[in-house]
Amino acid sequence: MNALSAVLSPLSAVIGVIIGGYITFRSQSRQKNVEFEIAVYHRKQDACIALLQAVRRYRRYAMYNDVPVREVPGNETTKGSWAIEGSEPYIQAYDEAISQLAIVMTSQEVVEAARDAHWKLLKLLRSRARDGFGQIPTEIVHACRAAETEFAEISRQALQEESPMRRKGVRRH
Repeated sequence: MNALSAVLSPLSAVIGVIIGGYITFRSQSRQKNVEFEIAVYHRKQDACIALLQAVRRYRRYAMYNDVPVREVPGNETTKGSWAIEGSEPYIQAYDEAISQLAIVMTSQEVVEAARDAHWKLLKLLRSRARDGFGQIPTEIVHACRAAETEFAEISRQALQEESPMRRKGVRRH
């Protein structure tokens, strides 16, 4: 009996260590997966926020600042554009935000809503270049703001559906 006891005692300790190590490994692995999902979720959230801010700031800059705006006509190789004095930071912020959104968002609806907000902004810029400061038609301004609101709503819905808390069955109150 002493020989059996001498073998089983260390063997049970080794089995306990192995089981404990396995449980710890699984727990840490799950925790890392959850942390990764949360980080991805926050990147998506940040991308949506950055795009909405960039579009709104650019629109407000074009609407409320009496700066020179001119249309740059297209030719055989380009379709034309608008040159707005002092708009470089707004263009850069928009380019960064749309690039980030394109990479991290998996929802096609969010990408399409971003594209719609972009086209409405371009229409507003075209009007600003053509019609002048303070002369943008109300319907163009309203369409631009509506596209921004629509983007925010679609983004919020997509983020709720992709929330790590929701997918894990955890409800926040």
